[in-house]
Amino acid sequence: MKIKQRVTCAMHHSAESIEWKNRGVLLVRSPRMRAYKLAVHPNSTIQLKIPTGWKREQILRTLLEHEVWLEQCLQRAVQLQSRFTPYVMKEGETFLLLGQTYKLKYEKAESDVSEITVRGEDLIFSVPKSSWFPGFEIYPHPKLKKSLLSFYEKKAQLILVPLFWRVVERIGYGPKKLILRNQKTLWGSCSRHNSTIQFNKKLIAAPLSVTEYVMIHELAHLKYANHGLQFWNEVQVHCPTFRHSKSWLAKNHYAFSFFENSQDLFATVL
Repeated sequence: MKIKQRVTCAMHHSAESIEWKNRGVLLVRSPRMRAYKLAVHPNSTIQLKIPTGWKREQILRTLLEHEVWLEQCLQRAVQLQSRFTPYVMKEGETFLLLGQTYKLKYEKAESDVSEITVRGEDLIFSVPKSSWFPGFEIYPHPKLKKSLLSFYEKKAQLILVPLFWRVVERIGYGPKKLILRNQKTLWGSCSRHNSTIQFNKKLIAAPLSVTEYVMIHELAHLKYANHGLQFWNEVQVHCPTFRHSKSWLAKNHYAFSFFENSQDLFATVL
């Protein structure tokens, strides 16, 4: 089950660029290309993949032919960016946990041991007293992200693993093995060959109902390999609200970006 982006395209590497309408366009030349592929990344980067021999005039003509479509995509990208900001581990940033939003708050610990706890609507990061300094809470602390992710990983093991086996017991079938991983492009996957299901640790940030949908989705693949009518009927039997969960994941895709080293919505595409 793939993680979907609202404004999407394939990622490729290129050092070549061209100026068009006061905007840079990334060019990817490939000898295997027979036609072109034009896309807009969520961070507003325009990318054009073309055959090796294309000249500047042909590139500019192609961009001009799709000018209206490009502007529409860029507007959607800007709207998407306005809903999110890059995470820098600064007090006041909001993080999802089990579908609820919590504000990061720093406190000076009484010892040299750091700890992260939930208190009301706050995610309290107790900072070792040896690391604390006046004004600590007003500065970004990206190096503390590792501790935050460790907190989320422990929560995932504690909550998601038991939840999965409860879902298996409820629907009456399951795999031989469960694996939790931090994956960039998949919410989950199912290997029928070795009876193994994998889930993304990021799901600890989602509501449990959404996570259950992902679990049921992958479990249904133990019976049906593709996404045909029988597959979706099986999903609906065990998760009648699956459409709402699918919509939630699509809408909140970038709310999970604090798990990533490179936050695609704001990172430069090369």
